[in-house]
Amino acid sequence: MSKPLLHFAHGNSYPAGTYNRLLAELAERYDVRTLDMHGHDPRYPVGDGWNTLVDELIAHLDTYGQPAILVGHSLGGALCTMAARRRPDLARCVVMLDSPVVAG
Repeated sequence: MSKPLLHFAHGNSYPAGTYNRLLAELAERYDVRTLDMHGHDPRYPVGDGWNTLVDELIAHLDTYGQPAILVGHSLGGALCTMAARRRPDLARCVVMLDSPVVAG
């Protein structure tokens, strides 16, 4: 039986490897995937707001071929929420861990 797909998005200044202990625990029950570092791909330059980071996350999620459980810490949670809003077909649900909630 296959495990449910879970994508973890890291917080600002914390690459995905920082969360290895948490991700190892999640990997017991989920097929855990990450993007190692948001904002370092020259195709998605960082600018005002987080729109290009959301574009980068969506492009990454789109490669899975199925919706994922989106889990994000801080900035990662906000990016997951914004990606799910734009492309609900890519998300089974969103879990935000200590994420900023910005109105507007």
